[in-house]
Amino acid sequence: MPFTTLTLDGLKGLSFEPLTELPPFAELLPGTSVNIAHLAGPVAAAGEIAAMRLENGGFRYRNIPAAESGFLLAGSAIVRDDDREATLEAGEGYWLAPGWTGTFEALTPVTKVFYLL
Repeated sequence: MPFTTLTLDGLKGLSFEPLTELPPFAELLPGTSVNIAHLAGPVAAAGEIAAMRLENGGFRYRNIPAAESGFLLAGSAIVRDDDREATLEAGEGYWLAPGWTGTFEALTPVTKVFYLL
């Protein structure tokens, strides 16, 4: 079984590809530039593990079907829903509950790792 450290150095050898397809519960915010490296599990479903480089822009999510957890390795982002917003910096993480609706937007270029639970 492969061993990958989830650090900036650990991700250097991975192939990041432009994100061209989105699940029905997600859409790109205007001007978004994003690349993804799929690490494990089914794509866009519980069990997925992936790394993402989000140069600018972000995503609007509507009623996500599975919880998402992740952490920023680099950059900063803002996560918003109808009730609150939080700014995340490198080294900080997040958890989005199933059914969550809101946005995840890069304030500076972001590298993050996320898991669909």
